[in-house]
Amino acid sequence: MLPGHDGNSNIVYDEAGTVYCYDRKSQPMVRHKMSYIGHEPQRHTIKYRCPAMHEGWECPMAKICNAGKSYGLTVRVPQEIDVRRFPFVASRDEEVLNACTKAGQRWSE
Repeated sequence: MLPGHDGNSNIVYDEAGTVYCYDRKSQPMVRHKMSYIGHEPQRHTIKYRCPAMHEGWECPMAKICNAGKSYGLTVRVPQEIDVRRFPFVASRDEEVLNACTKAGQRWSE
């Protein structure tokens, strides 16, 4: 479960790092992959948006989830939760990484 979401939320986050929303009006319930919008470095978050609003299709839960928002529901996942996508790299480590990359390029030539 994502921070800030309780058991009543239709937003879930799986062990693979994928964010989904559930259409609870359909029978059976349907799981939709949230649309990845990008990284927000100022907030240290990864942003996702309602897939129906982003891709332009009708969803039975749109009125409930989007609650009159013209852009649709957005979810921000703290970067610390999903470090695989945007790992922290200290400046000194960055210098070492760049040096190793350059050395590797010279060896492959």
